[in-house]
Amino acid sequence: MATFNAQEGQSMDVVENGPFTPAKVVNGEHVEKPKGEWSEQEKRRVALNDKGIHVLFCALSRSEYNKVHMKSTTKQIWDALVITHEGTNQVKENKMDSLIYQYELFKMKSDETISQMYDRFMEIISGIKSLGKTFTNKELVKKILRSLPKEWLPKVTSLKDAKDLSKVQLDELLGNPIDYELTLKRE
Repeated sequence: MATFNAQEGQSMDVVENGPFTPAKVVNGEHVEKPKGEWSEQEKRRVALNDKGIHVLFCALSRSEYNKVHMKSTTKQIWDALVITHEGTNQVKENKMDSLIYQYELFKMKSDETISQMYDRFMEIISGIKSLGKTFTNKELVKKILRSLPKEWLPKVTSLKDAKDLSKVQLDELLGNPIDYELTLKRE
């Protein structure tokens, strides 16, 4: 069986626009064709909705399935899943505002290790990215360096002097502060 997505390039049309309904023009109006008049291509396009429902239902967990099993079209199922997981536009906007606020105020906590701070930072960045906003690597590196406490100022200054921050990868940046953190704990 061909995958749903590869079916004549029309499968996403069923998800985005709903099922295909064969129609003909009668007296200048579009009317639904009786099944007996459907061409083979029209039959295949109509069947895409059923295939789409099947594919989505197979991919869902039991709890997800229970949320959408009463829907009758691929589009209805997809739209319900999008709202369930992403929320309405207003919900997405509120999530984005909250995450941007967390990003802007982000600082390393006094009881936090570099690794814990990095994990918390990446969770915020991942949430922002999932809602469609991205940052350059340079912006993220600078934000991490600005987020470190004052006792880290000598290390931050030496990193800035020694490296071109536009070329440093975020995960690469993590190594130096971990070393420095161990040194600070020994003192």
